[in-house]
Amino acid sequence: MEDSEGNKEGPCRDGAQKTPQVSQECVLLRRLLLGLENMESRMDRMEEQLKEIAAMFSGGEGCLAQPQLGEFHQLVQELRLDGHRFQRYFRLDCEQFDRLLATVGPLIARADTTYRQAIPPAERLAICLW
Repeated sequence: MEDSEGNKEGPCRDGAQKTPQVSQECVLLRRLLLGLENMESRMDRMEEQLKEIAAMFSGGEGCLAQPQLGEFHQLVQELRLDGHRFQRYFRLDCEQFDRLLATVGPLIARADTTYRQAIPPAERLAICLW
């Protein structure tokens, strides 16, 4: 015979005979234990995600830790070797770019913060001219 929860009458996990009240208590205890187990596994997953996020912002592995792999650090440095391509890309030659950077560089420079490194003036100017 089954109760309202679909459990068959008989001994509970601890071996005691089920009465309606004991049966309900067993069901509630099982649900509570399952809920706690699910909550613990969710908390473990959240802790791992928080560790990954903290590693990104603290200079650990991640995109923020490797600024030298961006377009400025790759393409622009290659363009400096080929003056014609540099001029087509920025509409200035290397010397004009450097003079403009010397003029506006101090005005567009920003300070580093505890949360991120500032974009250097040369990269700011390259983005603006591109």
